[in-house]
Amino acid sequence: MLVMFDGDTVVHPQESEWFQQFVPGTTEVEKLADSAFWKDDLIGLRALDEAGKVSYVSITGDHLQFSETDIQSIFIPFLLA
Repeated sequence: MLVMFDGDTVVHPQESEWFQQFVPGTTEVEKLADSAFWKDDLIGLRALDEAGKVSYVSITGDHLQFSETDIQSIFIPFLLA
């Protein structure tokens, strides 16, 4: 599970929590599927994703500011699956 906090003030860009990055020389975030990291499957993320083993989760809030509800509704079901 890859978790991105939509109000993250620690990680920049916040999309890097899903292994995305800025297009070189810009402040535009490159789509993961367009990156060499994805195309070359440098750590096996593409293979895992294509096998249906990666979940992309977005949580409202700042860096690691998840709630008890998030734990009960997102993290525990993922761990039990």
